Amino acid sequence: MDSTLRLDSLTSPVRLKALPGKHPVFSGETVVEGWREWRDGILMADLRSCGISEFGNPVQREDRIDFYVDGSRQNLARWPNGTEFSHLGKALGQTLGLHHSFIGDILCPEEGIMQYLDYRIDGWADEKDPYMLGYWYWDWYEEYKSVSCIDTVSKSLTLDPIGHRYGYNDGPRFFGVNLFCELDSPGEYYIDRDEGIIYWYPPEGGFVPGVTRTTVSVFPEEAMIEANSCNGFTLEGIELCGGRGGAVSIAGGRDNVIRKCRITRFGEAAIRIEGGTGHKVVSCHLSQLGAAGILAEGGDRHTLSPSGFVIRGNKVEDFALFKHTYEPAVQFSGVGARISGNDFSNSTSSAVSLLGNDIKVQFNTFSDLVRESDDQGALESFGDLATRRLIIRFNLWKNINGGTKYGAAAVRFDDFISGNRVYGNIFDHCGSFRFGAVQIHGGRDNEIKGNLFLHCNYAVSCSPWTYDALKTKFARFESRWADIDLYGDLYTSRYPELLEPLDSLNHNRNYVSGNLIIDTPNLFRNGDFLVTRGNGILPLSKNNQ
Repeated sequence: MDSTLRLDSLTSPVRLKALPGKHPVFSGETVVEGWREWRDGILMADLRSCGISEFGNPVQREDRIDFYVDGSRQNLARWPNGTEFSHLGKALGQTLGLHHSFIGDILCPEEGIMQYLDYRIDGWADEKDPYMLGYWYWDWYEEYKSVSCIDTVSKSLTLDPIGHRYGYNDGPRFFGVNLFCELDSPGEYYIDRDEGIIYWYPPEGGFVPGVTRTTVSVFPEEAMIEANSCNGFTLEGIELCGGRGGAVSIAGGRDNVIRKCRITRFGEAAIRIEGGTGHKVVSCHLSQLGAAGILAEGGDRHTLSPSGFVIRGNKVEDFALFKHTYEPAVQFSGVGARISGNDFSNSTSSAVSLLGNDIKVQFNTFSDLVRESDDQGALESFGDLATRRLIIRFNLWKNINGGTKYGAAAVRFDDFISGNRVYGNIFDHCGSFRFGAVQIHGGRDNEIKGNLFLHCNYAVSCSPWTYDALKTKFARFESRWADIDLYGDLYTSRYPELLEPLDSLNHNRNYVSGNLIIDTPNLFRNGDFLVTRGNGILPLSKNNQ
């Protein structure tokens, strides 16, 4: 596939559907052939001879080649190998900048001049185009940086672009990437962009000429299929794969449906939905995504008119493989969506991100999430006082316990998120460090009721704000909901808790009742700020003492 299929202003239903027994594929990949031995078990191939002339940038969104073997994503040569991180030393930049954070204003170096501690980095000085991915200040936001200079005498390196939105901290975790000298582990590859040569270290017995299928993503557009202002368009039973951008884009219109599609091996968000009403993503399988799964925005928050969006029965796994934070399986902003019966698994960070009103998240399974990032939840919402009535019910959450300092939660209400309900869920092995399975930071009137907590760090944790901190942060965040008449008749009739003003006595008030808590030695963190009643507590089992 070499160009986007665009559908504009269809007013009658149109269906693009697989015939019975057929498996149509929209592919943006090119097969890599002509492999030959280079040395030490590493193979090489000429990409130009395969018809590939645009090699992109190794860490640039929508301009990045990914390499796949029999449909499995390979790793750009890096150190440390696998999913490990190392740590740098002191931040040596001399220009101090003021950065806002949830713990106050911080002065920290603006320039990315860092001490390094491992002599192995000396060997990167002659690399053509070395990069680092680092959590440069906070462990909940990472960024790729080019390494412009390595001084092997002073054991320091310089990162470009110079600035980072939060400045630089001492001892940040990182890994180096796009390093030819680190091509030393099965499943790694490196592309010499000057010569157009790809080098690959296959696993033992992992390459059989004429049998093993090796491909690179080539398709450069933002989406393979676009439906703009269409009504009743259905995409069903199609496989889409191998784009540097995304797979499907829907803008405006109504009642468009993506059903029973397999969407895999994309560099950007697989599905984007912007505006319109009644759109659905149903029974699809999304996997091996460099960024998010489904990004959707719909409904009108000024009138509280619902979008009618439905995201149901999908499996979304192995996402945020390139951009490790803030690229969830589903991100919805707006009004009136239903996210139901999905299976979300295997990511460095969050699976669902919500901002808006009257959104239901129900009957889903969340597992093995927030494995790497810190201070986040498998489901999270943050920084919007107008976000109300998120209904999170009857979901299964398991093995969500990553984090590095503050923690990882299953459900995280962060910075003003208030007036929501979490009930009927099962939380199994959730929460870490300071976080419980449910974590509330700076919100009120959230109700945590009738859930089962098994083997959790805490059942519920609260990070209370002082009233002075609330007023300071209110002023900082207020622009996010400034165009909504939050205290007008529409919002206060729908959300009557808004009629009670925020004051020094109620701004940390949240309700925890009727839950069953088993094998969870720490029940509530900062429980004095929670209104708790009627919770059943069973002691530790002998096997867990």
